[in-house]
Amino acid sequence: MVSSCWLQAPTLAELDPGMEALVVSAETLPGAAAINAGRIARGFKPLVVVCVPVIGRRAAGGKLSSSELRAADAAAAAAAAIHH
Repeated sequence: MVSSCWLQAPTLAELDPGMEALVVSAETLPGAAAINAGRIARGFKPLVVVCVPVIGRRAAGGKLSSSELRAADAAAAAAAAIHH
């Protein structure tokens, strides 16, 4: 079963015939299967899927989140702009 969040508009990975690989975590592995199904339906070669472990476990037990990192970077840039 694929999470409903993967049933939205096709991703670039699904639409770009030149793409060759996709790096995912165990959490997003079902999404990689959905992407490859879409690629095959379009006549593209399936992507090589590389599954990596989640990195940056925090003391509180949460995982390192790229979304949180981007938000922190944006907040720092906004704060720096205010002070200049």
